[in-house]
Amino acid sequence: MKIIKTDDERYMFYCEGCKRNHAFNNAWQFNDDFDKPTVSPSLKVTMPYKGVDYICHSFIRNGEIQYLNDCHHELAAKVVPLKDEKDWDADF
Repeated sequence: MKIIKTDDERYMFYCEGCKRNHAFNNAWQFNDDFDKPTVSPSLKVTMPYKGVDYICHSFIRNGEIQYLNDCHHELAAKVVPLKDEKDWDADF
């Protein structure tokens, strides 16, 4: 599975750009396909890092993560397949 449902009713996936898990809740539209997920609208994660806001902004479509140009990591403007849960490099 590329997206998992957590005990607290959130959905989690591994972000290749941030090298960590990101989550969303039922406020987002999700096609309920855990292997080829599509989520909308976009997901924007903002995290404090060294005194500034670090941004990861993406769409998840048909099992791929489409990183937008405003991401602060090396995968900005790239499309990569979501990793299967067994291959995630991050903990919850």
